[in-house]
Amino acid sequence: MQGAAEFMTEIEMLTKVRHSNLVSLIGYCFDDNEKILVYEYITNGTIEHHLRKADAPLSWMHRLKISIGAAEGLNYLHTDVGNQQGVVHRDVKSSNILLDENWVAKIADFGLSKLIDQQTSGVSTRLKGTFGYLDPEYYMTRRLTRKSDVYSFGVVLFELLTGRRAVDTSFREEEWNLANWAEKCVKERRLDQIIDSHIIAQISPKCLKEFVQIAARCLKSSRKKRPTMAGVVLALQQSMALQEQFDNSPQSASFTHIVQHLLFGSRLNSVVSTSASAPVTPSPHRFSMSPKLDKIDPVHLTLNLVARATQNFSPSLKLGEGGFGTVYKAQLPEGQLFAVK
Repeated sequence: MQGAAEFMTEIEMLTKVRHSNLVSLIGYCFDDNEKILVYEYITNGTIEHHLRKADAPLSWMHRLKISIGAAEGLNYLHTDVGNQQGVVHRDVKSSNILLDENWVAKIADFGLSKLIDQQTSGVSTRLKGTFGYLDPEYYMTRRLTRKSDVYSFGVVLFELLTGRRAVDTSFREEEWNLANWAEKCVKERRLDQIIDSHIIAQISPKCLKEFVQIAARCLKSSRKKRPTMAGVVLALQQSMALQEQFDNSPQSASFTHIVQHLLFGSRLNSVVSTSASAPVTPSPHRFSMSPKLDKIDPVHLTLNLVARATQNFSPSLKLGEGGFGTVYKAQLPEGQLFAVK
């Protein structure tokens, strides 16, 4: 019964925002009581797909770059929308972060988003979101803040590190909830049980330490102890700088050999407690946020045009299920590709 409200919310939000790490809204259709949103087509699907279903697993460096891009998109939403307002996404998860042809992360699905004044600490609202990603303080108080997105993003970071779902009942009961299990492993210095086996030989110990620390801080039960998304961006950039330094060092090859030989040896168990040497300063460009794009008002499209572009919503063009409807691949006569929800 809330379809029309969520539909208008997404149009309103995506009309206000434009950023290289956000999916762009091209147009919409509201004919004959049909509610249709038309987006730019993102070719490489979701993070969730590539972590769990793709034939070739994402490399660790790919995962770092994806995490930075998604963090920059969220930071823009929280702080740079304009008119002293920010946007809380309210449904940050791996299935709502898409990857384009260059593997650039783009945040999608703004149907649950909420505008919040920059000067306020949050708003009281009905509970919405996805189990496994929900901020526990938001769950308890029904008070939504930017830090609610930060918590959800922390879960995504641990998904990228572990390759696991946010909730997965195929594991032992104490491991069903990724956030709780990851926090426990970090506290007990059992990182050998966390890291995706596909990337274990690729991660620098110092990069791992930095990455785990920022992910764990995002999951703090108290909002006051969580970082801002701007802080998350900087910490992830620092992680990448440490990884790049390691990849370019002579010790990289020998470390990879050792890890492959020992596979989750004691060296990684102690990473979080190991003191880092002199800090690495990332290249200056790492700290420049991804560019905002010129705002473009979405176009009102006719149902006839959308139907023709999707071959009358052909099952053969179905891409998947979005938060509020089926998503189809669409092509205009000129050849442009779009995603239609």
